[in-house]
Parts: sequence; structure tokens; C-alpha cells
Amino acid sequence: MSLLYLSLGVSLFLNLMFIYFDIYPYLRKRFVKEQYCSKEFIDSYAKKVFKASKIMTFSNKTFMSMTARNDVISGIYLFIKGRKFKEFKKYSYPKAFLFLGSLKYASIKEDKKYFLEIKNRFDELYISEDGKPSFNINKVDQTVFAQIALFLYKETSEIKYKKYIDIFYNYLQSLKSIDRIILYRKGSKVQYVDILGMICPFLIDYGLEFNNQKALNLAYDHMNYWIEKGLDNESNLPFHCVHLASGTKVGPSNWGRGIGWYGMGLAYIVGKTNIDNNPFYEVFSFKLNALFSTIDKLKNKNSLWGQFPGNPKGNGLYFDGSVSTIFLYISVLAGLKTEFNSEICKYTTIDGFIDFTSGDTEGINQYSRAYSKSEFSQGILLLYLVELYKKEIGVK
Repeated sequence: MSLLYLSLGVSLFLNLMFIYFDIYPYLRKRFVKEQYCSKEFIDSYAKKVFKASKIMTFSNKTFMSMTARNDVISGIYLFIKGRKFKEFKKYSYPKAFLFLGSLKYASIKEDKKYFLEIKNRFDELYISEDGKPSFNINKVDQTVFAQIALFLYKETSEIKYKKYIDIFYNYLQSLKSIDRIILYRKGSKVQYVDILGMICPFLIDYGLEFNNQKALNLAYDHMNYWIEKGLDNESNLPFHCVHLASGTKVGPSNWGRGIGWYGMGLAYIVGKTNIDNNPFYEVFSFKLNALFSTIDKLKNKNSLWGQFPGNPKGNGLYFDGSVSTIFLYISVLAGLKTEFNSEICKYTTIDGFIDFTSGDTEGINQYSRAYSKSEFSQGILLLYLVELYKKEIGVK
């Protein structure tokens, strides 16, 4: 009898999983109609985006899909991984970019109340009173949390943030390989383009704030490595990976978020440094202009981008929140664009949430088919709005 009850329990569990992951999303899309913003004045739009970001910041829910699919198999996989996967999501790069964008927006808009609330939330989740990270540092993706701490240090002068960022900087230094680069994952046989957007902005900010040329040079070394080994020579688009032993370029060169990671590192370097502290400034500037020359040609009919820009069908034509927001952000960061692209409003709910972001990848050529709201896109969208506002008021 107990075996029968066990079988019934397992059967019920699997059926509930099937309903939740496969049937419910379909019914929601079919019958629950999201309302999206029409073109509207940028300041009103920005306030809505920031309001939605605050909701995300204080939520314990993970919005960005962290699997390739939202289905029963993925659900069971996450259930089995349990607590370890929950820890990964809590200390993931989407959460970090959400906090970074929210804090910078609250700061530039002089919203002291919410700046303090978000700062306190960061302190609660990610840093201890003695300045140590409140989690195990084991991925370079987590460097974005150090970028947040560096920003908070400049804003508040609290010494705990200086201790925090020094711990991360020393961690990165300890990972340098014989090629003077940091591996994206320990023991990996390939180097992922993601690392450029994860560490270069922090290294540039750290180097400039503390007059540390070694930090600047480390960022330059990573960018030079990719320019020499990881670009398609005709399009100037980055491949997803470089095989470390052979130098073979691996994966597609039109994965949108990968292009964004490369562009973020490149735009941050060009936008923040100059010929005096960057011997490669002219080379990087040339590559940045070449990159955007290609990106402009890959826009869809709404002057935005899909998951794989240039693909004439499906995920090349459809909107991807992470790709479009990061392209818009780095175009302003690099000084190539100064006007708000109001087409982004069409994919933002009336509550201020940017939608349709592809989920996290599971590896080379294993790209997500799940789309959702995302902490990453929400944070990058705020960074885009911050850069636009800085241009408007003349702040560097």
C-alpha cells in the first residue's frame, strides 16, 4: 500500500510540475495581457523604471530565467540543485547590475531617501560590518558587486567598502594566468567574452580612483587579448569563446549579449580613460567605432536588437531586453549617441518593468529560449538613463 501511495505522490508531483512550467505560462500569455508603455517623455518613463527597479531590489524573487528553458525538466533540475542554486541566483550578476543601476540613478537624481534604502539593502545582503563579502567569492561575475562597493565608497567614504573592493581586487590578481589574463572559470579550456563586461569596468574605476596603473593595465590586457584572438575580422564582432590552447574562435559571433559584454568593456575603457594613461586608447577607439558601425546595421524594424542580431528569422528579429538595453547603454557611455531611443518604451510595462530578456546561457551554443523580466536588463536600462541624464546636465 505504501508503494502505491508513493507512486501516486510522485505522479501528482510530476503533474503539478507540468502544469506550473508548461501549461501555466502558455495560459498566462494567452489570456493575461501585459500592457506596455507608449512613447512618452523620458523623465516620466525613467521614474516608472526606477519604481519597478525598487520593487525588484527588495524582492526575494529571481526574475531573470537562469535556465535555457522554462519547462518540467528544467524545473526538476532546479529542484534537485536546491539550495546551492538558490545561493547562485542570490549572488548572481543580474542582481548586481540591478543594485548598481538603482544606486546610480538614485544618486544622480538626488533621491537621498531611496539611495539610503537601497544602500542598506546592499549592506544587508552582500557585505558584513568588517567589510568582508557575506558570500563565498568563487566567480568573476561577482566582481560587479565590487563595482557597487566602489561607487558607494566614493559616495560615502565608509572604510568598509574600501576593504570590500580590495578583497575583490586581490582575488582577481590571484587568478592571473601565464597570459596575464584571468580565466572566466577556473580550469576552463576556453575563455568567455563575458569576462570583459564583468571585470573591465571595475578595474578601470579602481585604477582611476586609487591611481593604480596595474589595475588599468589588467583591463587593457583583457581587451587586447580579445581584439587579437576573439574577433571576427570583417564584422568586428566578438565570438563567444576562444579556445585557450589552440586559439580557435568558438561559438557564434552574433550572440547579442556576448557582443554587449565586449562592447561594455570597450566602451567603459574608451569613455573613462585617455591617451595619457592608456597607450592603446586610439586602437580601442577605432575598434569601438567599428563595432557600432556593425551594430547599427543589425537593428530590427524597431531600431532595437534581438537575441542574435543579424539572424533573418526568429531570435534575430524579435526583441531581447538584455541585448537592446546594453547596446543603448554603451552607445551613450562611449559618447556615440546622446538622444533617448523611445522605441524601448514599447517593451516596458506600464509599471516600469523592461520585458522579454533571454535567460542565462548554459554553455557554448546552449542559449536560452526562455524570456522574462530581468534584474540585469532593469539595471542596465537604469544605467542607460543615468548616462543620458549626465550628458544632459554636463556631468562626466
